[in-house]
Amino acid sequence: MNNRSFNFRFVWAIFMLIISFGMAYLLYFTEIFNFRQELRIIFGICFLLYGISRAYRIWRIGK
Repeated sequence: MNNRSFNFRFVWAIFMLIISFGMAYLLYFTEIFNFRQELRIIFGICFLLYGISRAYRIWRIGK
């Protein structure tokens, strides 16, 4: 039972990692969101940094 919950957490973490990198890409490189360009770049960088921190956490746990 414990192994199954670990797998769900791992899959959820990977899913959230993809979402955060996807949001960073959409904010930084497209004009889908109707914000000023400065705000899109700031939020894109925030999502990118959050995604990098999540990726590091996943990598550290997976070692």
